[in-house]
Amino acid sequence: MNIDNIDSNIDINNIFLLIDDLSKIFDNLFNTNIKNSKQNPILIKYNFLKECPNGSIEYKRSLVSYKDNKIEKLIRQIYWRIYEGLVTDGKKICYYIIGLEDSGLPSNLFENELELSLEIIINFIPKTNLKFSYLYLKNEYNNSIILLIKFWFRKNDKSINYFE
Repeated sequence: MNIDNIDSNIDINNIFLLIDDLSKIFDNLFNTNIKNSKQNPILIKYNFLKECPNGSIEYKRSLVSYKDNKIEKLIRQIYWRIYEGLVTDGKKICYYIIGLEDSGLPSNLFENELELSLEIIINFIPKTNLKFSYLYLKNEYNNSIILLIKFWFRKNDKSINYFE
């Protein structure tokens, strides 16, 4: 699968366009037989700019440091990004891009770090009122693998209780 875009730096508005395109894949991926994995990533071509401190998109090098005692901090941050998504886009969703530094440069993770980050999410999400889906992406611009994770609330929970 390939989402081919211009081979240049992108601003935050273009990141949202990329995410919107990928959201359509999110929505369709789980209704098809497409198997998305680190071995079969969706191809993109982007040079990400520095992370924006506001909005619904968060870059993370890895989530490995969030094991054990820092999970609550990660959950609060996810809620904050969902709140920012509500404020900026009117949608109660957020996206985490694992494998990017705050500068937008690839983290060049080891083989197992993306899987460990995903495992951390799989383990803590059932304890929250959140749902998630994910896609592996291969950025042909710099030959890096990243993990895009979409978070949203379960249907029966319409509140953002960290901020109410």
